[in-house]
Amino acid sequence: MKDNHWKLLAVPLLALAAFLIEGQLMPTSPRAGPKEDQLSTKVASGMKFMFWIQEPEEMQVMNQGQWILVKPEEGATHHVAVRILDSRNGHFIGYARVYGNFVNLETKEAFQKEFPACFSNDIHHGADVSLSPGRYRIGIFVKRIEGVREGVAFYNDYRHPVAEFEFRVR
Repeated sequence: MKDNHWKLLAVPLLALAAFLIEGQLMPTSPRAGPKEDQLSTKVASGMKFMFWIQEPEEMQVMNQGQWILVKPEEGATHHVAVRILDSRNGHFIGYARVYGNFVNLETKEAFQKEFPACFSNDIHHGADVSLSPGRYRIGIFVKRIEGVREGVAFYNDYRHPVAEFEFRVR
């Protein structure tokens, strides 16, 4: 029986290897939560951005190189998510610092939120936020983590967003 213990690890290890090699351990389209049914896609600076909003939920979040299980933030009304793929090969870009700069287009109120890598039923960068009803614009800023995945040259410097999306919260 001891000789068969490796078989118990084979499937999770193969799934992890497929994720690391192919960058794809996710459904082909993200699900949108019941609060908002919005999904937008843009291609800019060599990256494909898939943006959506869902209800906050418990998920795995990357924290200092470790996946940790976190509950939704207190008072959060939405989980804002963006999946960033290399437009050349479709691989998920996880080794980056991602920020969302939110502006309420009606009140002009603005705030910024870091989007760590998250995993629930898919992998993405995202954050829980509290959004009141209104129209919003979000600018996505991406910065490469130094020393990781060198050769990818399409990260920006935080002065200008790489992609922008507008959405309405009801």
